Amino acid sequence: MRQKIACKLCNSFEYEIWLKSAEGFNLVRCKNCSLVYINPQPSARCLEEMYKNQKVFFIGASRGRIKDYLKNKSRFWGAAQSKIKEIEKLFPHKGKLLDLGCAGGLFLDVARDSGWDVQGIEPSKWGKDIATRYLNLDVIQGTLQTVRPTKIPFDVVTFFDVIEHLQDPLTELQRIKSVLKENGLLVVTTPNIESFVAKALGISWSMITLPEHLFYFSPETLSKMLKKSGFKVEKIETRNSDIPYNGVQLIKKFLGKGNKELRFVSNEGVEQMTSNANVKQRIGHIIGHWFYAVAWLLPYFRQGEGLVAYARKV
Repeated sequence: MRQKIACKLCNSFEYEIWLKSAEGFNLVRCKNCSLVYINPQPSARCLEEMYKNQKVFFIGASRGRIKDYLKNKSRFWGAAQSKIKEIEKLFPHKGKLLDLGCAGGLFLDVARDSGWDVQGIEPSKWGKDIATRYLNLDVIQGTLQTVRPTKIPFDVVTFFDVIEHLQDPLTELQRIKSVLKENGLLVVTTPNIESFVAKALGISWSMITLPEHLFYFSPETLSKMLKKSGFKVEKIETRNSDIPYNGVQLIKKFLGKGNKELRFVSNEGVEQMTSNANVKQRIGHIIGHWFYAVAWLLPYFRQGEGLVAYARKV
């Protein structure tokens, strides 16, 4: 069952259809505030059934990856440590940190080893069990709507790649505010619908996963929602995600659907699998390498594929 909704940022019912998917979902843009979201949206029951048994959504929680991590933490520390370092620039005094939607707990483990007093909330029993069993972390199963963390108030709350999945992101941000200390820090990551890659690939963009992702933010709409929920935005940055993959997708879009003459080649770009490529394929190959060369510059123009927002409770 699907239900039409008003914009969760400005409450307007006026929108224009931005994209249509093969599954019949409309991705719309609010005419008043420019927030992009699915409308109509799946019911809460449909979403609950969809997520209940799908482990793929809990990235970092697979038993195989946890075992690899325990054998060699350094392989997984880089990304998590860079997040911790950015947090500590804005909050240098290590205190209590809550990770919402913590999956298997890899980020929490790194934060704990860095000196933070950590706790996590994870809706998946599967993810929660792995975090507690393998990493001995303090993780509660549920959501901030259904459970109350025990270490309130927190100095920092991290909210990595979760907000786009929620039916009411504004209300969830207000819940987060209620568990933060005064001047506490919130860190939010989510895909950037205004990125170069999103605009170039359209419905083929890997971050458009319907109906899992219900909302798609730009730097402006994320900033507006944070301010409306009672936060002061310190900064919003954009980051690159998977440059080689997006290079491949751009080539495929240029060549047309169904092209199978492409493959990944490490992290240094893409190459064709055939030696007798026609002119269009050769141009596509150039596009892929051109994208790989310039993609590193995109965040400097707020065109990176992912958003990272830092905001304080006021």
